[in-house]
Amino acid sequence: MKKLLVSLVLVGLFCTLQNGYAEPVKIGMITTLSTKAGYLGEEIRDGFLLAMSQDNGKLGGIQIDLYVEDDGRKPEKAKQIADRYIKKENIKIMTGIVFSNVAMAVVPKVVREGVVYLSANAGPS
Repeated sequence: MKKLLVSLVLVGLFCTLQNGYAEPVKIGMITTLSTKAGYLGEEIRDGFLLAMSQDNGKLGGIQIDLYVEDDGRKPEKAKQIADRYIKKENIKIMTGIVFSNVAMAVVPKVVREGVVYLSANAGPS
């Protein structure tokens, strides 16, 4: 988790410096919050929120706007959330996916769209 947070801060800092002003960095978290496996996504979300709360809603001094949604452990639902995050919310950093099958449905398209994806857990073998 520490590596994830450091990576997010570095990416956020880079985005902020590129823009030339300190506007909040939008981070999209697609994770499993429902089903019997919901506790896994809850831990990822809650850990992230705890880190932000320790710095008044910031990570590394950078203001964060965190968007969190439940994928229901369904790859198609996660793809729809990711698409909305990219097109409507203009999110450039995503994280939070718990299961590899969901990650494989989402991550390739997200990366092709120029969005940075940081895996909290899932990855292909």
